[in-house]
Amino acid sequence: MTPILVAHRGYMHRYPENSISGIRAAIDAGACIIEFDVQMTADQAFVLLHDDNFKRTAGVAGSVFDQSFSASISVHEPERFEDQFKSEPLPLLEQVLALVSANPQLTVFVEIKQESLKPFSYTHLRAHETERTISYDV
Repeated sequence: MTPILVAHRGYMHRYPENSISGIRAAIDAGACIIEFDVQMTADQAFVLLHDDNFKRTAGVAGSVFDQSFSASISVHEPERFEDQFKSEPLPLLEQVLALVSANPQLTVFVEIKQESLKPFSYTHLRAHETERTISYDV
């Protein structure tokens, strides 16, 4: 049996989680499956971020839901990596989709964080709660 390499939040043991560099490194390392998390900012930009705030991943206070998208937010995980990835920008979902679509051998799991769905109608969500897979053609 051939082992399958699954990259949870990218290559997060050596790179900041949910980062472009971490996802690119996971692809280069031979990952077959990549998982990442998506949150929505105040201006409805979809960004890769696990938490609902930037404290752990960027070292700054503030909720993702109160922020407009800004590429100036660096998700370099300062407690784990200090300033090694200081220039790592907050990635937009569309940037990551472009990267993974160039690698058709990948299976991608996108976790849309529940707290980002709150602005939408729960009635609409309940109507689709039997769906387990969302397809996105790139």
